[in-house]
Amino acid sequence: MKPGFTIIELMITVVIGALLITGAMVAYRGLGARQSVKQVGISFQTDLKSYQQKALTGTKPSACEASDTIEGYRISNVDNDTFSVVAVCGSGSPESIEFNLPEGVEFQAAFNPNDIFFPVLTAEVTGAQTIVLTKDNYRYQVIIEPSGVIRGQML
Repeated sequence: MKPGFTIIELMITVVIGALLITGAMVAYRGLGARQSVKQVGISFQTDLKSYQQKALTGTKPSACEASDTIEGYRISNVDNDTFSVVAVCGSGSPESIEFNLPEGVEFQAAFNPNDIFFPVLTAEVTGAQTIVLTKDNYRYQVIIEPSGVIRGQML
């Protein structure tokens, strides 16, 4: 008998290698969706903190008239993948600015119970709630506390 491998041993080795490569590809593809949700969640959280900071400092957008006072910033849910921000001025509010989430990422539910409002010169938030962003089976949770703390985490 000559030394070497039989055809069955070689076939088993190839099958095991193919299974390992397939598993690695599936895990890698899932990692992309997970990172996508995480990045969008962090970006949404940063947007909220940005408008909260503008309200804290009383920053008035140019769309408010010069004689107007600013009361705060309102963040509203438009649909599954869109939210809007509007500055609330004393005599009226300018047009809202809409932001779309990247394709495939959406809000699990509409903002509840109502809009988020950051009043001027106070850290507190009206409409504190938990907002969940989803894509495939991955979820990112943004928690807005009444005290004004905004934090997020993967679920």
